Amino acid sequence: HDAITLHKCNTNYVLCLDAGDSSSYSSGQTITDRSNNSNNFYLGATSGVEASDPTFTGTAGNLDGTATYFLFGTNELLSETASHTYAANWHKSGATYSFLFLVFVATVTVDGGFATTKASAGTDAGLEIGIVSATGKLKVVRSSTNSASVTSICNSGATVADNSWVCFVVTHTDGEAPKFYINGAAPISADTVLTSTSTEATSSPYYFGVSNVSLSYLPTGSKLVCCAAWDRIISASEAASLYSSM
Repeated sequence: HDAITLHKCNTNYVLCLDAGDSSSYSSGQTITDRSNNSNNFYLGATSGVEASDPTFTGTAGNLDGTATYFLFGTNELLSETASHTYAANWHKSGATYSFLFLVFVATVTVDGGFATTKASAGTDAGLEIGIVSATGKLKVVRSSTNSASVTSICNSGATVADNSWVCFVVTHTDGEAPKFYINGAAPISADTVLTSTSTEATSSPYYFGVSNVSLSYLPTGSKLVCCAAWDRIISASEAASLYSSM
């Protein structure tokens, strides 16, 4: 969050969960959205303490890079405290959006997910951001209807190695190919243009740590320091500046 405000990247800033920011998380089950939009999340699938909750590791308020994070075990995720409107349009016609992740990706043995509005595999309208196990390529999936038959998948040339830290930004304007900025480098355009004709709402809350619930989780041992989202396109210079402060 501090990097976002430092570099004045807070226009159309809709969400930020930051393990290193004590105003975002110090203890308990709620992770507070630092964009000041109250788009808060649970540490786990529900408001209750469960064995399946990710583990907070480090010291609250420690902004030293990757020293403090949410550690994901088997089939663990972060879930919204309520269905918020910020995520309702990302899969629709005319959408623009950007995401940032600072994450350690453990060994990927099945396709893993960073974020999704889809509650089940292929059946809900929504947006997913994930990683392909066979190649390490990042991907964007947009479902334009509440039907399994209309899903666009975009495997980028941007790859993430197993067991490594990565800071990446993904941006997308409807009707264009998504772009990926890996560790502040020049953008890599994805292989496929993604165009939606959807006007319907997603039927699911938003989740981090999975690409569709109960199917494609981040691999066990993955660590999330920060995730953020915007209802606009983050520029190349902004992506480089954010990376320089992570």
